[in-house]
Amino acid sequence: MSNSGLGKFKLTDWDHISILKRTAEQLSEQLKPEIETSGIEWESLKEICGYDLTLWKLLLRRLREVGYDIGSVKRQSVIASAKDHS
Repeated sequence: MSNSGLGKFKLTDWDHISILKRTAEQLSEQLKPEIETSGIEWESLKEICGYDLTLWKLLLRRLREVGYDIGSVKRQSVIASAKDHS
């Protein structure tokens, strides 16, 4: 069986995703003070991510994982919730 039918992703694609995940983790730490004080709009996050949709989604996912309210279509912003963010 040929490897050409296994999918469109190459090892380097997964390496790229790993780099983006680390970048999202770093950005979430950098954004913590702003989110804690006033929140941040999705559009600002997109700009910070250089309009890279994958990085933006990974960043939102990371922010949700650490306990932030990432908003919704009706409220497109990330705010601190009552949870502990440590």
